[in-house]
Amino acid sequence: MKNKSKENTISKKLIIAALSIAIALFIISGAISIPLFFRSFYYAQVDALDIHASSGYTENEIREAFDEMMDYCMGKSDTFGTGSLAWSEEGKMHFDDCKNLFTLDKIILIVSAAFILFLVLILIKTCEDKGEAWRRFLRAGLFSGAGMLFLGGILGIIGAIDFGAFFVKFHHTFFPGKDNWLFNPAKDEIIKILPEEFFRNCAIMIVSVIVLLSVLLIITGLRKWKSAK
Repeated sequence: MKNKSKENTISKKLIIAALSIAIALFIISGAISIPLFFRSFYYAQVDALDIHASSGYTENEIREAFDEMMDYCMGKSDTFGTGSLAWSEEGKMHFDDCKNLFTLDKIILIVSAAFILFLVLILIKTCEDKGEAWRRFLRAGLFSGAGMLFLGGILGIIGAIDFGAFFVKFHHTFFPGKDNWLFNPAKDEIIKILPEEFFRNCAIMIVSVIVLLSVLLIITGLRKWKSAK
């Protein structure tokens, strides 16, 4: 009986560990998905960053170029285009890489969500009651939130100190050995409507969502943990 009880305890700890990782992956991929799925986030930047003036294009030209590029990167279109803006094959190759990363993010989001549901069902089945299952789920969320808060804090500090250097390091990490992300505005005009400030705002939004959800997980987990004692 003692061995069986010990095995059940180890099994539940492994489930919590796996659940913590799955929750973290779901939140991170979900936060990244926000600027990908909600194009209104970019549209708001057009006026805020005065992209009309800096690029010399009308709002219709900007939206058409951005939408065609995102349709391709998000898998909604098999044909690459940037509206009336010029583009090169080398530039398209970078967006091919972006498309692969965006697809990976969507896969992680879906798989992690399914894995969370699967693990929750296992918790419900293995725990004595739903209350215990809920407490263990919140404990997993607490661990996940603590890890993500640390990660989000580190990335936020690094980005705040020198976003330009962080931006370059990001591309070197996710596009190793390539420099086709260094667009020539004369050949790939879409870079004129994608200023570094836009990517900075994307990073701020993503990190903010991760930190906010992490804090909520930590607070909820601690309250439930204390109430159970």
